[in-house]
Amino acid sequence: MSDLIKVVFVDDDKLVCQVVQKFLVSTGKYDVVTFTDSKKGLSYIKNTVPDVVLLDIHMPGMSGVELLQKIKDDPFTCHIPIAMLTGDDHEDMKDNAMSSYAEAYILKPATQESLDNAISAIVKNMRRPGKIL
Repeated sequence: MSDLIKVVFVDDDKLVCQVVQKFLVSTGKYDVVTFTDSKKGLSYIKNTVPDVVLLDIHMPGMSGVELLQKIKDDPFTCHIPIAMLTGDDHEDMKDNAMSSYAEAYILKPATQESLDNAISAIVKNMRRPGKIL
């Protein structure tokens, strides 16, 4: 069994998906699967229940906030910690995401260190004594 943290990243920009995947995998801590389609990402998340999900906000078809809400509304996936990874620095968008139970809001362009630190903090928080995974 692998000790790697399973991360799903959904962003409509294929290049951003590749960069984030490379950043995280190169740390040796993460197994990362990416999707450029929100609906395919949601289906995969429901079938595999990853450790952490990263979502862009502005995507065609289903926005990251809508995807976040669908994950949090499902009793089988509601426990998955979710971080928004976006270029949208408007306070109202951040408030909307955080009020929909996102655990973190990371602005693009993110560095390898900032992504690693954010995900590590989320996972550490979720594994605190007294927390249910």
